[in-house]
Amino acid sequence: MTDSPAGIWATLYYAVNVGWVAIYVALVRGHYRAARVLAALVIIPDLVALLQSRLTGFMPAPFGSWSFWVLLNVAPVLAMAAFHRDAPAVVRWPWQLALPAGYLLLYVPVLTLQATGNTAWLPDTAGLCCALVALACLARTPLIRLRRNAGSGVWSLTLVLLAADVGAYRLASLSHYAHDPHLITVSLAELLILLIAVALVVPDAARAQAATPAPLPYPRLTAA
Repeated sequence: MTDSPAGIWATLYYAVNVGWVAIYVALVRGHYRAARVLAALVIIPDLVALLQSRLTGFMPAPFGSWSFWVLLNVAPVLAMAAFHRDAPAVVRWPWQLALPAGYLLLYVPVLTLQATGNTAWLPDTAGLCCALVALACLARTPLIRLRRNAGSGVWSLTLVLLAADVGAYRLASLSHYAHDPHLITVSLAELLILLIAVALVVPDAARAQAATPAPLPYPRLTAA
């Protein structure tokens, strides 16, 4: 382990990634408060790196831009406000299976491209996110039609929200390629694929939202 600034930032970056895995597992297990506290902590190193880049002009290599921090760090933390003590329990095994499946779909192709030297085919972070969510939507579509599992709309609603967040990040990242029309075209193609894929699950997500029971009204106070 190196003590150089670059080595310390890289180590911290990997520790943050491990922290997000722990947060996901905590949410699946129903430990909402612990997940929120840990999430609030793991977004701090990214913020420190961004503030350092503003003050010194040096941005630690593993960390991203402000749009990355807001959309892929702060947004999930805010979304956790939907998880509360009285929230209905989720079926754990599909969500636990989704974690290794996501890593398998993401890192195996990435490592393969790196090993074969075809890094030019490797999408950026926003492109990888678009591809991952699009694949998840496509995998969801046949299950929606077969209705093999009850409450599938929860998955569809989750994918729609993820697609909205990832799509916003893809749009925000276009400013990095202002002088490269080819990369802008590729980025827009990734966004179009994402939109087509998420459109397949939107009807099921809408049904899930409509089926959500309305909160109980507050009792009215009457004059004595």
